[in-house]
Amino acid sequence: MFPNVEVLFALEVLTPHAVDAQATVTSTQAINLPTARPKNVFNVPGDFPSMGFELAFLPGYGNEFSANMIGETADRMGEKPLIRIGGTSGDIIKYNPNQEIPADCLENDVNKCTHKSKFILGLNYFDALSKRIKDARISILAPLDPIHSTNPPNTANIVEFLKEAYKSIGASRIDAIALGDEKTPQFDDKSLDITEHLLDHTDLVANFAKYRPSIDYALNTAEESTYFANTLWARALWIPLLGLATPGPRVQAPFYVMPFVADFLGKRVSRERGAVNIDLRNPHLTTYAMYEGDEIARVAIVNLLQYGREGNRSGVEAYMRNLVITENVVSVGRLHADDGTAAGG
Repeated sequence: MFPNVEVLFALEVLTPHAVDAQATVTSTQAINLPTARPKNVFNVPGDFPSMGFELAFLPGYGNEFSANMIGETADRMGEKPLIRIGGTSGDIIKYNPNQEIPADCLENDVNKCTHKSKFILGLNYFDALSKRIKDARISILAPLDPIHSTNPPNTANIVEFLKEAYKSIGASRIDAIALGDEKTPQFDDKSLDITEHLLDHTDLVANFAKYRPSIDYALNTAEESTYFANTLWARALWIPLLGLATPGPRVQAPFYVMPFVADFLGKRVSRERGAVNIDLRNPHLTTYAMYEGDEIARVAIVNLLQYGREGNRSGVEAYMRNLVITENVVSVGRLHADDGTAAGG
């Protein structure tokens, strides 16, 4: 073994050192890797890189382009990724088992259809998941449509919707069923009565007592908040169809983080994963170490200085200390886009 080896990486924002993208090294950073597996490592599940689709727009993703996008991530994972089908549209959608169109938008102008438009889903709605997107487990939101009507949801149609989901997708792939999206749709109700939303102190204290352990855990952020991946939400990882507002199909820059994270987790691991954030006390550079058992298997270094096609591209030279190499081999992967965060194509 070769302990205490210093390995030099030239980190450029989404740019490899070998590519001439006019990146300028503006600083250096020493990364002191832990010499033993820390106690506060976070056990990361193998299906961590997962995705979500707005319920109304799922049929638009049922093509080879999207299947390839998900496949690129799934191929790097030891477990199938999870796709959540849900969102705001799930509360304002109806299901008609006799309708052949997968999703029918009720706007007069189809180009004005958004996640807040009314849709009717049809029998072929699940084709996107049964015929194209096969490399994922699915969490489905059952459309209740309680918002735009004083009538209760059509429970018979909801049951038919779920039966068709199990039949088309397969029970083994369905991870969860969610009933509705927003219990109190403040975003949509134009005549809310404030008395319906006032808090009763006695009830509040009684209810919070049940959740006190979880609340205390969430408030204890001294260590927990430095764990692997405080959630970052990204929209439109890829756009599968041609449209007026956006050219397509095309991949947006955030998508490439998904395969990158999957590679960091590792497809085949011999021992328990454990990720830990290495505090560099640097506002623009962050580092995670991935353990397999007691040994560091992978290190991810991310330069957060944004580059979006214009201006100077700032790079950092990073030195890793305490890196133990057992086979005298180090593999280096770099995430690259000439246009940085403005990339798409």
